[in-house]
Amino acid sequence: TFVLKASWFNLIGVCSSGSTGIPKIASRKSKPWQALPLLNLMFRQLPFLRLKQIFVMTPICHAAGLTATLMAFSFAKPVILQSRFDIENAKQLIQRHGIACLNLVPTLLFKLLQSNANLSTVSTIISGSAPLNPRLYQDFQQAYPHIQLYNLYGSSETGINILATPQDLQQQPQSIGKAIRGVKTKILNVQGHPVKMGEIGILWTRCGWSIRPNQWMQCGDLATQDEQGYFYLKGRQDDMLICGGINVYPVDLENLLLMHPAIHFAQAYAVADEERGQCLSVNVLLHQSDLPISQADIQAWLQQHAPRYLRPKHIHFITDIATDSIGKPCRPNPE
Repeated sequence: TFVLKASWFNLIGVCSSGSTGIPKIASRKSKPWQALPLLNLMFRQLPFLRLKQIFVMTPICHAAGLTATLMAFSFAKPVILQSRFDIENAKQLIQRHGIACLNLVPTLLFKLLQSNANLSTVSTIISGSAPLNPRLYQDFQQAYPHIQLYNLYGSSETGINILATPQDLQQQPQSIGKAIRGVKTKILNVQGHPVKMGEIGILWTRCGWSIRPNQWMQCGDLATQDEQGYFYLKGRQDDMLICGGINVYPVDLENLLLMHPAIHFAQAYAVADEERGQCLSVNVLLHQSDLPISQADIQAWLQQHAPRYLRPKHIHFITDIATDSIGKPCRPNPE
């Protein structure tokens, strides 16, 4: 435990995409009046004023962890950090300090759920930096109904852009939420033209606290939007594959497999295929169960629930989720 001396600064330099691609500079000069809408987010939508302390499980070398830490410091809230994530140490810290709020990525939420962690003191969890799978959300809420779960979407370049409140997730668990006040959005195709409502395109945002204030920016995420204003991620633009002339999104197979009662986690990715050019392969983590299940059983289930282009060429059973230093699942090596 230590106390940081208060100081003022007007420049923060960070690198973006270090966990998923080639790092690039995403520095910004802070201008308080440009970020005033974020005060509305923290005062009215996130319960920062009511929280006694926050456990930032995402490393502060990552933009999400740094942002959560600075937000907590802005409200004079104590912050608990780990040098690296360790599930047993994390559970001890939660109990020892009576932690009320956790800031994490969905994979760490999964690990807490899998380990039956005692979260009786936790009232709020803020998830971000990766999609929150609807199955994980539903399983977690069933196990810990007293916890209010929020999901933030943004990037190192653009900051926080989209929020899903507990009410949003209850209504649309597959959604990443709606744009927060002060953020403008649009979804364009690769030619730069707007797509129709419900169609997949590249998500663009514009806000006053990005690295290029009030300029349109995109970070390579594919998304759709419905008539209620909810956004749905379809993965990264470079994750999309073309299978027999059809655009295929690995997240669609992942979400489908998580509807299977025996599957706890799924990670789909592209592999080469002589007939179709590309197709999907998938890593699967099963629930703890005495009932045996085989690759053939899953393929037979998929034949009843998925079109041919979504059926994986290979299914690999895994026993644990390999994660990077941020806590995101590591990308499988191409086959």
